[in-house]
Amino acid sequence: ADIAAAITAADQAFRDGQAAFGRGDFTAYGAAQQRLQVALALIPALVLLSYVIGGTHLSLVLSPLLLGIALWIKLDSRGPVFFRQQRVGRFGVPFHIHKFRTMQDDATAVIPTDSPAPAPQITVGTDPRITRAGRFLRAAKLDELPQLLDVIAGTMSLVGPRPEVPRYVAMYPAALHDKVLSVRPGITDPASIEYRDESALLG
Repeated sequence: ADIAAAITAADQAFRDGQAAFGRGDFTAYGAAQQRLQVALALIPALVLLSYVIGGTHLSLVLSPLLLGIALWIKLDSRGPVFFRQQRVGRFGVPFHIHKFRTMQDDATAVIPTDSPAPAPQITVGTDPRITRAGRFLRAAKLDELPQLLDVIAGTMSLVGPRPEVPRYVAMYPAALHDKVLSVRPGITDPASIEYRDESALLG
């Protein structure tokens, strides 16, 4: 409701400014421009606040599930519960994304030492580094739930383009680069839903 009110206020200020300019009332035009700037400044702050409140609420509601998954991960394999990795956020600002750990803690040790190929950068299919719990969590997309912490921190939103690592962002075409990075990355987006079985597709 607050976001809608801010948008309505911005629209009204814009219309008032146009009308004042048309009749040559530059004092009223200046006042309308000030109102417009205030309203436009409020909108992104209110959107961020709505995501923080939503992320906090979901975290509380899902806390029994989150605790159960954390316990399963600890019992299934050695290592931390969470996996953190640097990703590129809005306006190209780097941040650390949070996921439930789905791979062996020392993942490189799982690849045979005499293997001619280096450890793959993308883990899909039957990659031996994926834990038993991790295989299920990935298939059900439950490994993404800790990103609610990133939503609360303001570095992500619930819906938006998935954040990528710097080396992949560096390969974005110029026209796509600025467009994708103009919004906060999200936990899910249309591509994530359409290609939810990416492990099977790539494996």
